[in-house]
Amino acid sequence: MIGGSQAVDYGSNNVWYDVTTNEGNWWIGDWYGGPYAIAGTAGSTDPYPLGEPLELPIPEFSIGISLLVVCIPVVCAIVIFLKKRK
Repeated sequence: MIGGSQAVDYGSNNVWYDVTTNEGNWWIGDWYGGPYAIAGTAGSTDPYPLGEPLELPIPEFSIGISLLVVCIPVVCAIVIFLKKRK
């Protein structure tokens, strides 16, 4: 943590939350209510800090890709093993 904050902002016009959903960041262990103060000269805050991390849904296609990433090497290893046995 920098200056009692998990973030630092020395810039200008930085936004520390999603302007569409008005959801900010999840600040681990040091947010106790109200806007979250960001360290640095910008005087920034996260006006919508989250009380807990977001649980992002896993899209179906990523499950399929994960299966391919696991299955293809396994199938290749089996084919190579069987060819070596001949």
